[in-house]
Amino acid sequence: MSLASEAEQLESMAALPSQYQPHAEIDGDDGTAATGLVDGTLIGSDNDLLKLANLDPAEWVVTNAKKQIWTKETAHGVRRSIFFGFTRRTPEREHIAHILASKIQPLKPALGQQSADGEPLVICFADLQTGKADEKHGGTPELIDRFHNVLGQLVDIAAAENPRTIAICDLGDICEGWSNHTSISQASSNDITQSEQLRVARRLITEATVSLAPYAGHTIVSGVDSNHAAERMQNGMQNRHGDWGLENLRGIRDAFELLETDLEPEFIIPEPLESGAFIDIEGLHIALTHGHDAKRIENMGQWLANQAALPGSRYATSNVLIHGHYHHFAASESRHRLILGCPALESGSNWVTRMNGEESNPGVLTFRVKDRKLHGLRIIEP
Repeated sequence: MSLASEAEQLESMAALPSQYQPHAEIDGDDGTAATGLVDGTLIGSDNDLLKLANLDPAEWVVTNAKKQIWTKETAHGVRRSIFFGFTRRTPEREHIAHILASKIQPLKPALGQQSADGEPLVICFADLQTGKADEKHGGTPELIDRFHNVLGQLVDIAAAENPRTIAICDLGDICEGWSNHTSISQASSNDITQSEQLRVARRLITEATVSLAPYAGHTIVSGVDSNHAAERMQNGMQNRHGDWGLENLRGIRDAFELLETDLEPEFIIPEPLESGAFIDIEGLHIALTHGHDAKRIENMGQWLANQAALPGSRYATSNVLIHGHYHHFAASESRHRLILGCPALESGSNWVTRMNGEESNPGVLTFRVKDRKLHGLRIIEP
């Protein structure tokens, strides 16, 4: 490098804000670093960032939440300094990576299945909140283990009963999110990024579908929009046109359509601005909603009545309303309609407990349908 070029490099580095100066600061299992001004072509992956900061990729992993870029035009082309956060690799993170990298079991028909003539089975997954960590029941690795435990119990039930219909319902908040309106600092307690949260959520619902559908005559997969999964604008407000949980379901639906399997699950997914989903199982009209629009669980009856009063509303003809959001089981009646609140499968919520004192064990609500009525209500706990 010529003296002029070296002088220019030193001048450019001196002009960098302090956080973009070359450094690596470690605080326990976390830290921040910056590359200093480098040729962008030297960076092809997050491991390259770690190496430029003299960090070992075998020991550390980049956390995308804190990644920022400073760009400067020089006589030798565009140079960039990338500021990023990093965290120590742990068995928990490696467990999540292994789950995402492993293959979903191939679709196989249930051995010995003669006919699907059992009573319809409705399964209500609520508030998985993938990515949520540092709670009573752990984080994402523990959530995955709970889900697989519950799914194993559900497969045993389905194999024994061969339901005419199995409905797999996502009652919302399937991911924790990074920028909820209530707390822009929530990312600090997450153990995986937003994109990873969606991958885990998508895989879990896909696993449930491919594991249960072979035992049913017909399979329905449905879901609703929610506050944690909401697509948000820069000011944190929901735009109500986009929802990551519903987009997950659309991705799963597209995959099944491309695979052209014999299972052919039916996907019932609300359109933008719709406040819920509706499924009809042998004459029982079931409405699904997350529940956050009611603000309080005590308001669910009045909220349902208000929705039913709208012209042409399908809530008016619904016999049962199922919701999540409040993290505990609840049952009530309002204007001849049954309202069921689902327990959460997530890792616990210190925030909810502080707000209203409620706390419950993780679980999944299930029930059967017979003679156009709901019966056999059961909460399956891991």
